[in-house]
Amino acid sequence: MAVTTTVLISSSVKSGAWPLLEKAAPGLASLPTYRRNDGQDVRYLPVAPADQEALPISAVLLLARKGDGDAHIAALEPLEALKAILGSAYSPSGALEPHHLEGLVDALNTARIGRLAYASLETATDAVKAFVA
Repeated sequence: MAVTTTVLISSSVKSGAWPLLEKAAPGLASLPTYRRNDGQDVRYLPVAPADQEALPISAVLLLARKGDGDAHIAALEPLEALKAILGSAYSPSGALEPHHLEGLVDALNTARIGRLAYASLETATDAVKAFVA
């Protein structure tokens, strides 16, 4: 019997990106600030309830800001992505339910995974469009 798990994942925005996203994410400045275990101050964008059937995850892209240069995406193995996701994850209960972890692992094993290194939003956008095309 296949088990379907729906997990809503809210995007966290680190403090350094708040000015970049002011126009794209209205209300970002008024959201609560949280300090992650890694010491980063973040704000979580609200997640709207899904109004359609859940879709499989086909791509996972982790972000890495850099000081300058062109944007590029390096391929990642599922285990590398899992470690990065869990390392910056937040759960109100302080724990990840086993079936959620199983769903995440299943998704990572079938998705295209990369890490986007970028300095500007404009070049990042072009790299992301090429990655998901």
